[in-house]
Amino acid sequence: SGNTLQGIAISDTNTSGNVIDGNYIGLDPTGAAAIANGWSGVDIFGGASGNFIGTTNVGVRNVISGNGNNGVSISGTGTSGNVVVGNYIGMNASGTVIVSNKWAGVSILGGAQSNQVGVPGHGNVISGNGNQGVAISGSGTKGNAVVANYLGVRPDGLAAPGNYWSGVAIFGGAQSNRFGGTTATERNIISGNRNRGIIIADVGTRGNVVSGNFIGPAPGGTSAFGNLWSGVNLFGGPDSNTIGGTAPGAGNVISGNLLQGVLLQDAGTRSNWIQGNLIGLNAAGNAAMANGYSGVEIYNGPVGNLVGGVGGR
Repeated sequence: SGNTLQGIAISDTNTSGNVIDGNYIGLDPTGAAAIANGWSGVDIFGGASGNFIGTTNVGVRNVISGNGNNGVSISGTGTSGNVVVGNYIGMNASGTVIVSNKWAGVSILGGAQSNQVGVPGHGNVISGNGNQGVAISGSGTKGNAVVANYLGVRPDGLAAPGNYWSGVAIFGGAQSNRFGGTTATERNIISGNRNRGIIIADVGTRGNVVSGNFIGPAPGGTSAFGNLWSGVNLFGGPDSNTIGGTAPGAGNVISGNLLQGVLLQDAGTRSNWIQGNLIGLNAAGNAAMANGYSGVEIYNGPVGNLVGGVGGR
């Protein structure tokens, strides 16, 4: 903590197999207050691969909070196969109070591929950050997976401090990234964020899949920690992204958000599929959990998008 640049930097081709766990990165030794690193808490770049930030052992998690840039940054062509698991990112060590990283909790960008944030049954708590919980951006940034995380929710699941912008943002031409999955162990809880739950934006942002998540509900699926804008918002020209799906377990629960459940807007936003989701219902599908506006809204120029249907991609 308190360093001019990164807290921990992992860089360059053949830098592999390193494990960072059990640390306070950006905090004082009590884990309660920020002593910021000037840049990211952890920065992986330049082709470093196969490194682990955190562990599935909850007793030795990292707490990565209070930093001047991102909590964790993963960037650059060839930077692949890195895993971020089991950390608190944006909260204090007890997981009760926001100690915000100024930018995203986790940012994957600049052509980084096949990295993983969370593993089935063992995610991160990524809440309280100044911008997005997880941001994935840039042409060539593809094949990354975000599973089993609390994005905006406190680790005990009883409150949602939110991230100050969206829970997730996919933009700038990022392609074929996956958020969630078809099993409960892969489910992200993306709720309580101060803006949208998920943003998918920009021309060239395509082939991304959002499935099996709770977007607006609390972890139990029976009450709402709504995102303060829409649950999912596609705008600015993304194409061929999938929200839900026809496979068993692929549908999201998109409910309890303050504006739309799903909002598609702008010319060029095309060929996106919204399938198999519960929108405005609880996770059991037997009671209302209303979004504040429409369940699905399409306006200002989107073309050729599909809501419902029986065939998958």
